[in-house]
Amino acid sequence: MEGVPIMLILFLTSIKVLFHMVIGLGGFIYLYPTKHKKKYVQKLLIAILVFIFIMETYNNTLMLISTDGMLLFVILESIWLLLWTRRKFINIFLWCFFENSTILLLEIPAVILQGLTADGGLITVNYQPNLLGVMAKVLSLFIIINICIYFRRKIKDFMAILIEKAKLILLLFGLVEYILVIYLLNLVWIEFQSTILILSLLLILCIILCILLIFTWIQYKYKKRENELYLSREKILQADYSRIREEQSRNRKINHDHKYSLTYLYECIEKKQYEKAMDYIQSKLAFYKLRQTQVWTGHECIDYLIENGKLKACEKEINFSVNVEVTEIPIEEYDFFAILANLLDNAFEATELCENKSRYININLKTINSMLFLYIENNYLVEPQIINNRFISMKGGDEHGWGLENARELVEQHGGTIKVNYKNGIFTVQIMLVEEEYAGI
Repeated sequence: MEGVPIMLILFLTSIKVLFHMVIGLGGFIYLYPTKHKKKYVQKLLIAILVFIFIMETYNNTLMLISTDGMLLFVILESIWLLLWTRRKFINIFLWCFFENSTILLLEIPAVILQGLTADGGLITVNYQPNLLGVMAKVLSLFIIINICIYFRRKIKDFMAILIEKAKLILLLFGLVEYILVIYLLNLVWIEFQSTILILSLLLILCIILCILLIFTWIQYKYKKRENELYLSREKILQADYSRIREEQSRNRKINHDHKYSLTYLYECIEKKQYEKAMDYIQSKLAFYKLRQTQVWTGHECIDYLIENGKLKACEKEINFSVNVEVTEIPIEEYDFFAILANLLDNAFEATELCENKSRYININLKTINSMLFLYIENNYLVEPQIINNRFISMKGGDEHGWGLENARELVEQHGGTIKVNYKNGIFTVQIMLVEEEYAGI
C-alpha cells in the first residue's frame, strides 16, 4: 500500500462492504420485512450487524479476496437474518450462500485487473490491496445496486421464486459460482494473465445468461400453475356463492309462503282439525330445525358453507360432524372460505364412493391463542393417485384435482402449514394458520 493513504482504502472498503450488505441482507429483508417488535431486541441485532460489518471490512482490508472468509460471513449473516426476519433457516442460508458466491465471482475481474498492474500472482498480491482494485469493486457493486433498484419488482419476484420454489437451483448456482471462483483463483495463483481476465468475464456472462434463462423458465411454469390454481379456485367459489344465492332465494320464498301457512293453520283450527294442524306444525318445525344455523365462526359465508355441507351430507346419507371453537380467523375471509370450500369438495368427492352406512366427514375448527387449527377427516374407497406431486381427481380432466393444491397454495401463502395423510381408507388434512406477523417463525 505504499504511496496510497491507508485511510482512503479503508474508507472505500467500508463502502464496498456496505453495498454488499445492502444487496444481500437488504434484499432479503425487502422480500421478508418481518422483524421483532421488542425494541431492545432490535437494538441488540443492529449492534451485532455493526460488529459483522466491522469484521467484514477488516477482512476485506487485509485480503484482496478470501473464499474461507466468505463462508464465515455466510454463516454469520444467515444467523443474523434468522433472528431479524424469523424465516426458515434453510431459505436464509441458501440465499446468503448464493448471493455471496455471486458477488465473489463478480469481484474476480477486479482482482485480476489489480493483479495485472503488479508483479507476481495472487499468492503475493492477495495481501496487498490497492486503490485500483478497491475502486473497481465499489464501482461494480454500485452498478449492481442501481440495477436492483431499477428492476426491484422483477428481482423481488425472482428472489421469491428462487427462495420458495427453487431451493435446489439456488444451491446449485451457489456451488457452481463458488467452484468457478476457486478455479479462477488457482489459475492466477502464480501469475496474472489478461487471457484469464477475458475468461472470467465470459464465465460471468454465461452464469448471468443461465440464471436469466432458468428464471424465465421457472417463472413461466410457476405462472402457468398459478393460473390453473386461480381458475380452479374461482370455479369452486362461484359454485359455493351460487349455492349461497340459492339459499337466500329459498329463504325469501319461505318468508313469502309464510302467510299461506298461517292461512292454512287458521282454517284447520276453525274447522277443529287439530291433529291435522299439529302434524303440519311438526313438519314445519322439523324443516326449520334442519335448516337452522348452528355453527358460528363470526363469518356468515363460512358459517353457511359448513351448514350447506351438513345439508348436502344429509341428502347423500353422509355422517357429518362439526366441532367449532373459533374466536377469530387470522386470514382474509375470502381466502379461508376458498381453503374450506376446496377441502370440503374433496372430502365429499372421496366419501361419496364409499358404502352408505360407512360414509363420514369430521370437521374440527379451533382457535388457540393466535393460531387457527383446521382438521378434516373422511373415509375413502378409491386409493388416491398422485402425479407430479398433485392429487388426481376421480372426475378426470385437467380442470379437476386442483382442490388440495388450491388449499395448500393459500395456506403456504399466509405462512401456515398443511399436512395430508391417507392410510387404511382414512384421509386427513391438518392445517395451522397464524397471524401474518407470526408467520414463518
